[in-house]
Amino acid sequence: MVVMFLSKHRNDIILILVAFITFFVGILLYLSFSDGDGQRAMVYSGEDLILEIDMSVDAEYTVTGVYTDMIIKVSDGRVKVLESGCYNQDCVLLGYRSSSGDIIACLPNNIFIRIVGDK
Repeated sequence: MVVMFLSKHRNDIILILVAFITFFVGILLYLSFSDGDGQRAMVYSGEDLILEIDMSVDAEYTVTGVYTDMIIKVSDGRVKVLESGCYNQDCVLLGYRSSSGDIIACLPNNIFIRIVGDK
């Protein structure tokens, strides 16, 4: 009975399988080449998220740390600490960061910037 059903509807089954395969390949291609949400810089004060920055938009942001304010600059999809009143300036000296997973830390101010997203 099953053999007779398969032989009778063979072309329909092949058409359905081709449609499903095409659909899933299309989804995989879309997901692999889409920009998604893009990159974001997540700014934390200690463990608290205080600012989420879209790195596709050039801008400057001021956040308040433990000791002083710090200025974060976003330019061309990169982020850096432009100014900080901390004594060692390590966060400023790091310069621009743009790779997902990069972290800029200002330990005296207890401010951390983590880059998340596609790149």
